[in-house]
Amino acid sequence: VNQDIRANYEVEAGIMKLDEAREAGAMALFGEKYGEEVRVISVGGGTISRELCGGCHVRRTGDIGLLKIVNERGVAAGVRRIEAVTGRGAIELFQRDHCLLRALAGRVNAAPEQLPEYLESQEKHVRELEQQVRSLRLKLASGGRDELEVQEIGGIPLLVREAPEMSPAELRTLADTLRGKLQSGIVVLGMATEEAATILVACTDDVAKRVSAGEVVRRLAPAVDGRGGGRPTLAQAGGKAPERLSEALALAPSVVEELLG
Repeated sequence: VNQDIRANYEVEAGIMKLDEAREAGAMALFGEKYGEEVRVISVGGGTISRELCGGCHVRRTGDIGLLKIVNERGVAAGVRRIEAVTGRGAIELFQRDHCLLRALAGRVNAAPEQLPEYLESQEKHVRELEQQVRSLRLKLASGGRDELEVQEIGGIPLLVREAPEMSPAELRTLADTLRGKLQSGIVVLGMATEEAATILVACTDDVAKRVSAGEVVRRLAPAVDGRGGGRPTLAQAGGKAPERLSEALALAPSVVEELLG
């Protein structure tokens, strides 16, 4: 487009019959309705562009000065719309982007062309730190085997613990870790955020034959105004009352005892 602008082609406007304009190859905008006579714009004698347009136009393409595409999106099946700025607006956009690029490069003490490499290295560093944080958080939350506060319910070890805020995947990993440390028993974990509560129950294979994790979580869920379910070995519930999480976890021993009969 900018090559055609710099070529400074002449832009002509004329009135033609609609059929004649179509035969001449004039482009019509989709969705527009036209009368019997139409205004035809020809750029470069029609070799560059010929279209139907009722609006104003420059006398030559050089009058546009400059064009910068800022967006493109789909508007219909097989149809894309390009949005752009021209003239002074395009120059101001280039100047603004240039100043922003120089400012960002200065913040990190790098040349503008080095920014992509710098950002990639920082993203990698952040991912490594996040992984370390996840590992430390799980290590602190799980503790050692001797630190587990396990109670016996009908001969079955039961561990009930409120976990710090973490992702769902991390909570499941914590449950698996604690279940592995028990070797045989039930793990009931609770986690609260500002808006919701999560209860996760994990049973070892031998215990799941007597007490289903899904049934435990279904009975605990109403205490946090929620519901849930799952497999005999792993089940989860979500609730809308995180402030009642401690009360729900306190019910775990009586729920397990009731299920054992």
